Amino acid sequence: MRLVGTFSVYSGGRLEPAGIKAILDIAGRGKQVIAKEGETLLGYRVVAIAPDHMELRDEGGRTVTLFLSLARGPSGQSGQDEPGRFGDQSGEIVTSDGLFWGRHVTSNRWILRYDALRKKFDEIMGDPEKLAALFLSFEDVLDAEGRTTGYELRPAVEPELFEAIGLRTGDIIRCVNSMRMTSARRARYFVREFSAGRLGAVVLDIERAGHTNKLIYLIR
Repeated sequence: MRLVGTFSVYSGGRLEPAGIKAILDIAGRGKQVIAKEGETLLGYRVVAIAPDHMELRDEGGRTVTLFLSLARGPSGQSGQDEPGRFGDQSGEIVTSDGLFWGRHVTSNRWILRYDALRKKFDEIMGDPEKLAALFLSFEDVLDAEGRTTGYELRPAVEPELFEAIGLRTGDIIRCVNSMRMTSARRARYFVREFSAGRLGAVVLDIERAGHTNKLIYLIR
């Protein structure tokens, strides 16, 4: 197992984190799992999850610590990935303006560069027309009682980037890091977290053509 990301999770209507989950690669299986404290994975119990590492315990009571990729252990050893490395299983993400965003690692996981995201974020925030177009790209999805249950993607800006990170026109974003998207206030919360540099991973629960899926983005 390899720890590739952690993210805060939310419950109820609160914006304060209710805990942390971990994203792991399972060697030889070509897939990822999302784990929480108390679960058992491949014979190991998840004892604790922190932003940069997690602790597992086997049936014999031995404790194993996994450090997040790009983090460093207490003795100075590197994490599982080299700094600046963005994975090697799939293609680079380069938009027509020549900006390198990161890599598409597996079918539902991307590793994205914080500096590229930050550059685009600052560009949009500094341009009122682009900012308005970004907000118009997400249309409220309402239930029978008129309550928001998610946001449907209708790209009015940066369509190339949305496509490059696996999002399609008509996708409905239901949850972000386990927080149900029921108001613009919740979406703005994640914008503030990114702006403050506190968003290391994003897990989207989306609905596409009646089917649900998780899209995982690790920000490095």
